[in-house]
Amino acid sequence: WLVGSDGTGDREILNAGDRFKTRAQWLGRDRLLLVQAETATHERVGVLDADGGEARWLIDDPARCIEGIVAGRDGRSAMVLEYVEGRLAAKRLDVETGDETPLATPGVSLLPIAQLPGGDWICELYHSHGPHDLVRIDPKTMRTTNLTRTAARVAGMHFTPAQDFRWHSLDDTPIQGWLYTPGAPSRGLVVWVHGGPTWHSEDWVNPIVQFLVSAGFTVLDPNYRGSTGFGTAFREAIKIDGWGGREQNDIRAGIEALIAAGKAKRGRIGVAGLSYGGYSSWVAITRFADLVDGAIPICGMYELGIDFHATEMPHGKAYSIEMMGGTPEEKPERYFNASPANFIDRIQGRLLIVHGLADSNVSPKNTKKACADLDAAGVRYELLTYPDEGHGIYNAGNRENLLLRMAIFFEQTFKN
Repeated sequence: WLVGSDGTGDREILNAGDRFKTRAQWLGRDRLLLVQAETATHERVGVLDADGGEARWLIDDPARCIEGIVAGRDGRSAMVLEYVEGRLAAKRLDVETGDETPLATPGVSLLPIAQLPGGDWICELYHSHGPHDLVRIDPKTMRTTNLTRTAARVAGMHFTPAQDFRWHSLDDTPIQGWLYTPGAPSRGLVVWVHGGPTWHSEDWVNPIVQFLVSAGFTVLDPNYRGSTGFGTAFREAIKIDGWGGREQNDIRAGIEALIAAGKAKRGRIGVAGLSYGGYSSWVAITRFADLVDGAIPICGMYELGIDFHATEMPHGKAYSIEMMGGTPEEKPERYFNASPANFIDRIQGRLLIVHGLADSNVSPKNTKKACADLDAAGVRYELLTYPDEGHGIYNAGNRENLLLRMAIFFEQTFKN
């Protein structure tokens, strides 16, 4: 939609369809817009004339994983952000010719932010073995100037680099994740499951992962089905079963692949995560009891009917309907089978439940019911709640407390 700065002229200028998102940025000259539009199979990029309403598509390739676009200020340049082999790559796009020039930054990810008047770009450069930096890049010569030098300021800190790890799921679908290994012999494997599920993990500094590795644990950070960054089909595949379906098999298959590769051992397997990662931790301890020895669900969904009706997030119910194919009343069997609450009799491993009591996304009612159910069933667990936290544990003192409890929990779990 286009609207004047005075509030007049509000009108639709591009519609990709009721199910698809479209976004645009001014190109800096005339009334041309750089646009990114979803299709059923991929994202495409083009130029739109705001007056005539005509779109000229420059990139329209289902094989590419376009993540975003950044319009330049010279009226001709733009940056296309694309995931390649799990890392974010940037390509300079000439919007007149459609020619693309990669910004060669092997082994790191590059996120363009804005173009400067002279043509250089300010970008964020990042990887897992050091803090993020802001850099200035000349896209023609690739001359790079570090503007922040954060690496020098934390020279005494150690960061464990991520290793690209690949495996095949139970149905032979290829899955990618990031593997972190400690310098000393590993105490055990902790699978840290990212939230979303419409999100993904990259080769970047994850403070919780870095802490766990420094505490002596091997960590797998999987990009299961439903994750972004691997194409539309991969992202949408989670909707085939709904939550708790084949994406959980992707996680299990990753554990089994590490065991087969000699990088993990049975009896020393843990799963943890926040939000959807917390839900996946609940799934792991109830569904994969033969494989998982301990789980730490953090602000995770326990009973999906509660999650649907108790969430205070405006988009929460719509997101659940999209993922599950309907409401709990319309899809009762799907919600039942996907809810860990209905399978706590299978729990054999240790359990630490964590929740912020001010969580407006995944209601603490999930944890309240979990504790009541576990008590009634005689299943032992540990509980860690924070009255001053919402959807995640972020206050410095609380984060320190949580990390220490996580390390102690997994250390004790893997001693048995």
